[in-house]
Order: sequence, then structure tokens, then C-alpha cells
Amino acid sequence: MTGADRRQVVEITGLQDACAAARAAKGDGAVWLLSPPAAAAYWGAGYLPSLLAEVRTAVPGARVRGVLDAAGDAGYAQAAIRAGVDAVIFTGPEDVAARLADIAAQTGVELWTERPAARG
Repeated sequence: MTGADRRQVVEITGLQDACAAARAAKGDGAVWLLSPPAAAAYWGAGYLPSLLAEVRTAVPGARVRGVLDAAGDAGYAQAAIRAGVDAVIFTGPEDVAARLADIAAQTGVELWTERPAARG
């Protein structure tokens, strides 16, 4: 993801603010729900997909996608890809990012190499 992308990105910390962001964005297109920085280390890979399922139940019709920040940890990034997040942020070495991007593309996951500006 680059700064030129014009996606609606909202940083969340849990279900309450994720649902609020989904409600606020309803009708405006998809909203990307962004984990806190380096959240893969303490949320784990499966938390965000589970949270998104709860948001979709609580806010019918919500078009939400999730982005899990793995910071520079390739292991957390790989776990996020396996868990089926919509996108993962990896800010580590470029050669590792290239390999992760290939793996992610094979599973339909986006790999972002920088953390976007977000509201929240």
C-alpha cells in the first residue's frame, strides 16, 4: 500500500470501536479496520478474523476488511496470512517482504509494507 491509495482506514482497539467504524462507514464503501501497531504480537493471528465476523453480525451489511500489523516480524506476518486476514503490514527487510508478498498473493491476502495514516 502506498500513500497514494485512498482507502478509508480506521484504527481499532476492539469490538466496540470496530462496530462504530463499520456503522459510520455504512453506505460509503468498504472500511479497512486497522489493528494497533505491532498487534500481531499480542492479538495473535486469529483475533482479527474473529473480530471481523462479530462486526459483520453486529452491523449487517457492513463492508469491513481487516489489516493486522505484524511490524517487522516475518513469523507473525506468515501466521496472519495463514489465518486469512485481508491484509497484513510487514515493515521488515525488502527481500523478506518480497517473499511474503508472493505467499500472500497466492492466498488472496494483501501485503502492505508501510502503516497507513488512519483515523480512529
